[in-house]
Amino acid sequence: MVRAGVSLPALMQLMGHANIQTTLVYMQVTPLEVYQQYARAIAQHVRPVPLSRLASVDHPLALQFQRAVESLTAAQVWDSARQYRGTARNFLIYLGENHPDVASLSQLRRDPNILAWFTHLRSLAPAVYINRLTHLRRILEELAWEELAWTANFTSWRI
Repeated sequence: MVRAGVSLPALMQLMGHANIQTTLVYMQVTPLEVYQQYARAIAQHVRPVPLSRLASVDHPLALQFQRAVESLTAAQVWDSARQYRGTARNFLIYLGENHPDVASLSQLRRDPNILAWFTHLRSLAPAVYINRLTHLRRILEELAWEELAWTANFTSWRI
């Protein structure tokens, strides 16, 4: 009955048990069923989210930034993840408008790209400014870590 969607507490009452442990004695769950239940629960609560709910950012680095943000925010609350996505979106829009020649991480430079974005943010409230700086730093660290891991895996291949 559990496989048909009946909850365990409902099954306990249907079977007339006073304790859930008694009901569990009759349960046989395979590891595959445990995984399927877990995957179904996660699918209901977690969904891939673009950098913003608005139109997607048309920038060559958007996918890399999105993956870094997803990696960083996998275990964070929705609002924290939203702030990371907003920071990535804001930075990529700035790059596209002010440094259209930057199309890969290897072209991204501290000066003028990142420092100029910091200057661009100065018009914001100090708390927002500091949040965006912190979030961009974490995103860039994640991107560097992913790049380092990929390079390490690539160079360790034997032919």
